[in-house]
Amino acid sequence: MAWSWDHNQCGGTRSYSAHAALGEHLSRIAARRDWEAISVLFGRAGGDAFDVPPERARRMGEAFKALAPFADGQWRRACLELGAAAAEAGRTGSVWHWS
Repeated sequence: MAWSWDHNQCGGTRSYSAHAALGEHLSRIAARRDWEAISVLFGRAGGDAFDVPPERARRMGEAFKALAPFADGQWRRACLELGAAAAEAGRTGSVWHWS
């Protein structure tokens, strides 16, 4: 099973376990403010679709962008991917859909 997210051309899929590992890694390197912005994405066991409101998505995009330089290899790419999708949702005033 996997999480999928999308917004226009920015989207992706990550297995539940890989997504949980990303959250664990980011929780160790994130400043409190950044972790508070993104933690809702990592506190879910999986399965139920949800939407992130545009303003929250915008803030998440900022947090992922701030974290990317401090994340290692694959986690850096994940931060950039998630950050781009979140920022796009915030920029366009659209919900960021996860399923």
